[in-house]
Amino acid sequence: MVVRTLAASLNFGLFSPDDEQVGLARVVTDFGQLGYLCDVYVLPEHRGRGLGRALVMAVLAHPALRPRRRIALDTASPGFYEPLGFRALDNPAHHLERRQSAETLWPAPPGAADDDARGTPKVDA
Repeated sequence: MVVRTLAASLNFGLFSPDDEQVGLARVVTDFGQLGYLCDVYVLPEHRGRGLGRALVMAVLAHPALRPRRRIALDTASPGFYEPLGFRALDNPAHHLERRQSAETLWPAPPGAADDDARGTPKVDA
C-alpha cells in the first residue's frame, strides 16, 4: 500500500547532511487545479528546528504545483499551517467525504486470527 500511494503522488524528502531521510511530504494532485498535501512528517529527533516549515514551503514552491487553485489538507495542527497561508474552509458544509474501515478495504488474510497485531504467527509453547 505504501509503494502504491507514493507512486501515485508527488513526493518530497527531507534529508540530513549525511543523507539520512528525516522527513517526508507528499501531494496527491491532478497537476491542474487541485493538490492534496498529506503525510507531512519529520522524525521526532529532528523537530523544533523549522524543518517541517521548510519542507512545506518547498512543496508549495515546487513548479509542478504552481499555479494551483487549491491545495488542501486535513490536519490536527492548524496552527502549524496557518502561517504558511492555509486557512479553514469557507464553507465546510460543502465538503464531504466517504469513509470505509481498514478492515473493509484490507481484510485480514486467512489464519490472521491466530496471529498477533504485528502479523507474527502465534506459536504454542
